[in-house]
Amino acid sequence: MQGKRIGLVGCTAIEAAITSALKQAQASFTIIEADAVDPGASDLDRFDALILGVGVNSSERGWQRPEILRNHTRPLLLAGPPEAIYCREALQSHADDVILSPFSAPELLFRLHRITGGKCVYSEAVVRSAKPIVLAVDDDRNITIYLACVLKNLDVEMHFVNDGRAALAAARQLLPDLLLLDIGLPGMNGLEVLRRLRNDPGTRDIATVLLTASSDPFHVSDGADLGVLDYILKPFGHIDLVRKLKALIRIKPALPYAHATPY
Repeated sequence: MQGKRIGLVGCTAIEAAITSALKQAQASFTIIEADAVDPGASDLDRFDALILGVGVNSSERGWQRPEILRNHTRPLLLAGPPEAIYCREALQSHADDVILSPFSAPELLFRLHRITGGKCVYSEAVVRSAKPIVLAVDDDRNITIYLACVLKNLDVEMHFVNDGRAALAAARQLLPDLLLLDIGLPGMNGLEVLRRLRNDPGTRDIATVLLTASSDPFHVSDGADLGVLDYILKPFGHIDLVRKLKALIRIKPALPYAHATPY
């Protein structure tokens, strides 16, 4: 993104994370107060893209800012915490992409690269593992240990978390080739985690399998609506689990920037 000009509108709460990434990508940026945006002015047209910070406590007037910025026909990225985005899903119709905080520098740059069509330059090479990445989410330590033993023999890169919010953060950062997701998680259940991942343009295509001790038909139908690939019922046998995982790990999700190589 060397030479790209990015306008940061109302990004005070997440300004440091954004500006740090843009400096490393050698992109220029200008910080703009949201209240200073003039709907009738054309000064925003000088930017190659705009990033709009959407906070939890946005004013009523602030809800209309994406429409104001859209008048300038610049690529627009919305940035903010999950509750700010998902409580105001209508905002997404005015943006080219949405990124949820906390986010990593590579993720921000890949998203900007995608909406601007520029080259992504990041001083620390972002190299995905040559092995398939598997993220397993379960709050039962015995299940986690068992999955680790099985996955160790499948030549994959393994990551484990044990609650729903950690699963969201890990999925956005790792963009795994396969997500093994328990339904009965503390705080936020697996179906809600998956629903949020599907609503995020950056994670909606992650191949997902639900782990569950229940054959509840509502879980089955909800999971089907959310595009899960399979269900693995607990307790599961070693041979059946290995057979299913071998087939599933071959599946690569179609993420336009997850597997991109930065220039």
